[in-house]
Amino acid sequence: MERLRASFPPALCQAVDHALENAPRYKHALENPRLYYGFLLHLHNALRRQDGNPTVSPDQTGHIRRTNPQEYGLALKLQSELSESGLTSLPDSELGFIAMYLYLSINWTAEHNVEFITVFHGEGVSSGTAAFLNGAVRLPLVHGINCGPETSLGQVLEQATAIAQSVDCTAGLLIFTDMAPFTDLHHHLTQLTGIRAELISGASMPLMLRLVEKSASEHASLIALMSEAPGAEPETRSLSGTVTTSFLNRIIHEILSPSLTFLNPGKAADTLLHVLNKTLADLSLSYSDEIALKFIFHTAHMLERVIKGEPLNYPRLKTFINQHSALMSVLERRLVYAEEVFGVPIPASEKAYITEIFIPFVEDGR
Repeated sequence: MERLRASFPPALCQAVDHALENAPRYKHALENPRLYYGFLLHLHNALRRQDGNPTVSPDQTGHIRRTNPQEYGLALKLQSELSESGLTSLPDSELGFIAMYLYLSINWTAEHNVEFITVFHGEGVSSGTAAFLNGAVRLPLVHGINCGPETSLGQVLEQATAIAQSVDCTAGLLIFTDMAPFTDLHHHLTQLTGIRAELISGASMPLMLRLVEKSASEHASLIALMSEAPGAEPETRSLSGTVTTSFLNRIIHEILSPSLTFLNPGKAADTLLHVLNKTLADLSLSYSDEIALKFIFHTAHMLERVIKGEPLNYPRLKTFINQHSALMSVLERRLVYAEEVFGVPIPASEKAYITEIFIPFVEDGR
């Protein structure tokens, strides 16, 4: 972290720290070095750009302000901290993107355990299953809701809401159930609490045990856990053959979709996932939720800017290209696919910003 901080102006790092002092949820998420680097990098670039082109449009920013008031308020606080630090004023047009980054940061943080709820019909079945799984991993991650013949969805939802609000669900919540009427429980729970939830219906004991163990021992993310359940209902297969979970699908449509003007969000995400997978293979890097979200969101907005004829400038572009020529060459080759799909050439300045996303991952892999 200290090495990363040394790469940026001290005033910028101090302003970020001050803004996050009373926001432990986001402060903890940004203790992840890669997330912290990405956050500082975007702020640094936003402050030094002189072209005035916004990352997202005013309409898109307004939507994010309404849907994510907590993150938007923290972005405003950060803007104030930066101004008081004597740095260049952060444009209002950057607030929406910063709020979105803060929101996503807590969704790909892997330092928390996914929590679980078992909802099975039969006297004591749910609580018995939960007790067995908790005993196996020696952590109280699984919570049982017993259901009799007359138990309604409303009653289960009330209990599930109480559980979700009483434990740390930062990493999300996964529900195991057997059959209707509880197969839509995760949707209702997310709407009521804002906690991201997924559901697997008809899971076997070996599968449940494997997923709970991965949460307990590896801090596996909710997306990673869902990918362990082949054929699970929440999976969707994209046009390029990439399997994504319904959570990632919701992120794309609920957050990415309102922030795009020209691009179809599904087509954009599908195209960019294809580019990302090819790039990761070329670089011998493993897929992660973190790099996927960074790449998709940044590159989708980049394509919007290019389509509008408003690409960002990159300070000292020639120097950057010389320093990272091999990495840029890989990205340029793979980005041809996106250029062909959307019929636009991507300028070198925008490719440089995309290259920055991969630098810490490549350096970690050395």
